[in-house]
Amino acid sequence: MTMKGFSFAGACVAAVLATGCTIHQTEAPPLAGPSEAALSVSMTASPDTLFADGVQQAVVTVFAHDAKGTPKANQQFHLTTSVDQATVPYGTLSSQTVVTGPDGRGSVTYTMPVFSPLHAGTASKQVAVVATPVGTNYVTALSSSVLLLVVPPPVPTALP
Repeated sequence: MTMKGFSFAGACVAAVLATGCTIHQTEAPPLAGPSEAALSVSMTASPDTLFADGVQQAVVTVFAHDAKGTPKANQQFHLTTSVDQATVPYGTLSSQTVVTGPDGRGSVTYTMPVFSPLHAGTASKQVAVVATPVGTNYVTALSSSVLLLVVPPPVPTALP
C-alpha cells in the first residue's frame, strides 16, 4: 500500500471516532406465518387406495390454518384431479369447490372411475386431488394435494 492508502484508512477511522458512531444489534422481525399469505394447508384422503370392485369412494379433507395455527373458517378451495402431472378429470369429485368450516376443515368425496373389462390388468394410477385457495392470484397460488392409488380390476382367471 502507498501512503495514500494509509492516510485514507486513517481518515476513515478518525471520522468514525469523531462522529461517535455506535453499533447496535439488529432485531429480527417476528415470523408472520407458515405459507402463502399466512395460510397453511394440508390434505388427507381416507382410504388412499381404491380397488375396482364397483364404485369405491374416498373422503378427501382439506385443512386450513392461519398464521397463528388456528383453524381458518370460510376459506374456499378449487379442486381438480391430476394424473401424471396433467390436470385431467379422472373419477369424479362430489364438488369442484370446498369451503372450510369453523374447525378449518372442508371435505369432498372422490369416486373412482368405472372400469370396463378392457381395463383388466392395466397399471394402477396415482391420482392427485389438488386444492388451490380461491381469492388469491392463481398464477402464484400455492396448491396442496393428496395422492390416491386407483387400482383397476385384475385379469379374470379361467374357470375349471
